[in-house]
Amino acid sequence: MSHELPGTRRLALSVVLRAIHDMKNKGAINTTAPTRQERNDAIVWLCSRKAAAWFDGAGINQWNVLLANDWGSHARDVLDGGLLSEEQQDVVLQSLKAFAVVKDKIDRGF
Repeated sequence: MSHELPGTRRLALSVVLRAIHDMKNKGAINTTAPTRQERNDAIVWLCSRKAAAWFDGAGINQWNVLLANDWGSHARDVLDGGLLSEEQQDVVLQSLKAFAVVKDKIDRGF
């Protein structure tokens, strides 16, 4: 009996993991490190509705993954950098508000 994940689920996991990698690798100096723009894009994408479909396809909870990977700190960092478009800022700010609600519920045991 094979324990391999179906191809679509593996693809979805790969996409999500790459975005998390790009978010976390700030300031690394090598040829495979994400650029600042790629990092910003990953942070914005991870909280987006588009990403939700990939999280669903991977069979994992988007907010739990964001919490576990300290997405909120990365999001505040990128907002402070001032390099996001107005639309990207709106997505991140709205998501930070939702993130705070979800985090509070989890912290309270709901």
